[in-house]
Amino acid sequence: MNRLSVLARANVLAHLATHGAGTSAVLRGLAELQALLTHDAILAPIKGDRARAGMPPPNLALLTTDIDILRDTHASALAAGALALGEGQGSRVLGDLVQSAETSLLAFLRRAAAAWGRATAHRGSDLLEMAGRQETALAVPQNPKDTKSLAELIRAWGRLTAPQRLVEARAGLSHTASSEAARRWRALGIALANERDASVAALPIAEALAAHFEALPDIGSQLMADVAECRSVAQLAAARDTPEMRALEAAIAQAERGREVLRRELTGLCPPRRGSKEVGDLLTAFVAAAASASDERPWQLVRDLALKLHNDYDMSEAALALTLMMRADLHRGRGKATPALLEALEGDWRTLRRKILVGLSETAMRGGRWSTALNLLDELVGLESYPGQQREWRETQRRVRSRIARGRAKAGVWAILVTHTCPPATRLRRLLRCRLHRPGSLHTPKLRPTMLRFRPHPVSTCFRAPN
Repeated sequence: MNRLSVLARANVLAHLATHGAGTSAVLRGLAELQALLTHDAILAPIKGDRARAGMPPPNLALLTTDIDILRDTHASALAAGALALGEGQGSRVLGDLVQSAETSLLAFLRRAAAAWGRATAHRGSDLLEMAGRQETALAVPQNPKDTKSLAELIRAWGRLTAPQRLVEARAGLSHTASSEAARRWRALGIALANERDASVAALPIAEALAAHFEALPDIGSQLMADVAECRSVAQLAAARDTPEMRALEAAIAQAERGREVLRRELTGLCPPRRGSKEVGDLLTAFVAAAASASDERPWQLVRDLALKLHNDYDMSEAALALTLMMRADLHRGRGKATPALLEALEGDWRTLRRKILVGLSETAMRGGRWSTALNLLDELVGLESYPGQQREWRETQRRVRSRIARGRAKAGVWAILVTHTCPPATRLRRLLRCRLHRPGSLHTPKLRPTMLRFRPHPVSTCFRAPN
């Protein structure tokens, strides 16, 4: 073949590649000959042949068009020969050609990559469709996090689209289809790792993306960072996967299902029952996990349960009891807590206690127990850290003290005559609360509904109501 012209050799190699007889060497030779197929190299022998035959010189405009068509034909032959080697090997051959090619060959290799994309478009669509079904299954929180099959689909599609991605990267561009797919799969991996605490399941996705999409200039570096983060978290999760931690997680899940029983037992509304299936031996599991843990994971799990009880189920008393238990355990020196965890627990305790104190003080004021309300407000002022809210609580304290002072200045509360001849409805209407303004005189009584108990026998004289 060395005696043939450059154009003839290129045509022979293209013929071999098109008919499936091309090897890696044939494909590389076809690509390298494109650098020699310049306009002048093709025009010179044609002009000499036509001159010897007595024919006019070729039309330059038509010759330029024919050369462009010839390059497209050779690019399609290169793609067909690579596909004949198999999707995996053909993709590697084209990728190696793109990475090792000189700049003058990039235009031809871009045509070859486009031809490869057209030849593998149907297979690529099938892989994306199967990956989409896997993504839908993984998006359901209850489904098991088996991401290995999705990772294999990502790798297969990444191998299939590697030539197009690499040739775009040589030009400093990003392959649009690869960038969109990689962003979507990365978002799924991040959701698994962050929202569902499944970094081990997200690791195969991150590794597949980093292996095949690192060349993307927009997110390639992010993919490598994702792999490093997932691996570190997965190693930490493997170290945490102890029998004590699994028992604690099961106990927390059982306690959340039986949260009503948990609330009554933690708040002292009923005595705790040994072996309670609803509670799931939460406290015993927590103590065992805290004793064997090398980090603050047990406290984080129980704190998550406390936050869920407060935020989702409005069980602030039970959440406060769990928070106090964790604070006491840490203050006894049995925990491996960071300052951030201690600060978070302190903030949780203050928030929960404030909410409970607000409810208790409102109930006390509605019931007229002003001294009790004043004591609760004193504690609220001490717990509040915001100056504006502290001023509001102090103003409420001032009003309560004023109300207590006015109440002590009253002489007492009297009841008027109620005869046994009146029917119950009439007696209820005549129950009037009177305030003594000064000794010897009564204000005009005002009708107010009361909850006074009636004696079993009729009352025929005035009596002094107890304070």
